[in-house]
Amino acid sequence: MRLRRQFVITAEKFETFTVRQEPPRSSQAYCEKCDQAIPFLTVDQTVNVTGLGARTIFRLVEAGQLHALETEEGYLILCPNSVAFFVRL
Repeated sequence: MRLRRQFVITAEKFETFTVRQEPPRSSQAYCEKCDQAIPFLTVDQTVNVTGLGARTIFRLVEAGQLHALETEEGYLILCPNSVAFFVRL
């Protein structure tokens, strides 16, 4: 009679996530398209003002319909002059 050997292999998986929160206040920045320095809005502020979803806002930025900048920390901020066209009444 032949004995069989059995092996048990255990694997562990580690994941790291980085969560960034929106900056707490508006950032003053220069909008090249409007040619002026103004307080920009965060994505959350833009969502609240327009009633649009964050995903829609990102699509509008990519389409060039909203003026946006990325801060050194990696946050997206939006020009209120371009956001004004999407404000809910």
